[in-house]
Amino acid sequence: MEKNNSNLNPFEIPGEGPHESEGDTFATWKEARTIVSLVGDAPRFISSTTHFLNIDAQNGDTECSLESMSCLLQLLKSPSFKSAIYYAAKTFHPKQIEGKELHNLRTLARIHKPSELSALIALLYLYRRIRKGCDKELFDRYAKEMHEEAEIAGLFGQAVEPIGLGFSQLSIILPFLGKMMMLGIDKKKFQKYRTYCKVAKLPHDIAWEESNFGCNHLQISLLLIQSLGFGKTLFDAFTLGYQSTSLEGIKPESLTYRLRLIRIWVSSLLSSLEPPDMTHRGEYYPMKSDLDHLIAAAKDIRQGPEKLLRWITRGKCDIGPLMTPELFRGDASEESEGSGPLAEKLEQELLEEFQSAGMNF
Repeated sequence: MEKNNSNLNPFEIPGEGPHESEGDTFATWKEARTIVSLVGDAPRFISSTTHFLNIDAQNGDTECSLESMSCLLQLLKSPSFKSAIYYAAKTFHPKQIEGKELHNLRTLARIHKPSELSALIALLYLYRRIRKGCDKELFDRYAKEMHEEAEIAGLFGQAVEPIGLGFSQLSIILPFLGKMMMLGIDKKKFQKYRTYCKVAKLPHDIAWEESNFGCNHLQISLLLIQSLGFGKTLFDAFTLGYQSTSLEGIKPESLTYRLRLIRIWVSSLLSSLEPPDMTHRGEYYPMKSDLDHLIAAAKDIRQGPEKLLRWITRGKCDIGPLMTPELFRGDASEESEGSGPLAEKLEQELLEEFQSAGMNF
């Protein structure tokens, strides 16, 4: 990103040895890095899986490579991860899982594209890791609105191919996690910030965040996801996409345009149960059947939060032979896929890595 010292982008990451005029920007990124360091490194199996999945996505592959699938099969042996990925499929790919025997882990993994899986796995890890360091009651209370927006955004992204499910989930959940890091480091100050935003009717206030936390939640969000292979592609979208919802002057093929469009559609559907009143580009408008599904989902959310599946919150207690029989039916040969001495060794390594990161496997 080219620097312009006379009109410095407040989100721009300066290089090593900033100029004097860049001091404030450098300081906020430095503080954001300090905050993100509290999360620690992701377990090797998480970072390896997202790494290979991102390569598949960059290559335009719609199916996982051998390397990606090998990593995924190990992750999906965790009932907790299997549950979340299953509920994501149930939320965003209901027709694709209808009548399928998902006890075979390869079948479950193939429901999602690599670009979707990389985002889902990265967000799932960060969500659980950050929640563990927060006041869980407050975290869950603040997450209610995010869950509504994430479900509608995911359905919209799924219906509009240039946007996609993975990016739509990143665009909603990642900024929320940036804010939750602030909750984790100073609960009282964050509650004060929430009250201020509510009274001022603001979704956030970057200047207030930088004045009181030393950085802003978007910087934290980008640094959180950077270690999992997403940072470079998301920087422009996040630094520009949340400054406004105007599409004027934004290139339609850019991620910034797509992020702003997600925000416009989610807001309109949840507030009015209608598509946004604007001039639409054909490639960014859902087919009628998808639009009907989006409106129906928004109506369900308006009727009550119990309609939400909240895929990212699902764990091992949400699956079982009675609750989700499709995950448990099948013969022994299918269920034992990926077994053997090497698989057992990898599974033990995965368990140890998750325990060292303070997470339940």
